[in-house]
Amino acid sequence: MILIHRTGPESAADILKNGFVDGPAYTELADIAGVFLSDRPLDSNEGANGGVLLEVQIGLHEADLADFELVEDDKPYREWCVPAALVNRAAACRIVDSDED
Repeated sequence: MILIHRTGPESAADILKNGFVDGPAYTELADIAGVFLSDRPLDSNEGANGGVLLEVQIGLHEADLADFELVEDDKPYREWCVPAALVNRAAACRIVDSDED
């Protein structure tokens, strides 16, 4: 399963070197912590900031992520907030787009 994570250039370099860390994720659904992942690139209009897109190839099935999905009516994309430890164990990532030098 391939998912996307948007971040800044310094954070992207740190993620590639050391792995993800849990970050706060404040949503209308709950105050939760983890790594925001989506099924397509999101932008600042959708709450994702930063000039770097990471492709996260996660070795899990969709059903394994069901408990972490952030489901909202009429949202044209899917997103998850997954614990960093799980992402780091099951995923490999690479930069797929960067508008930062």
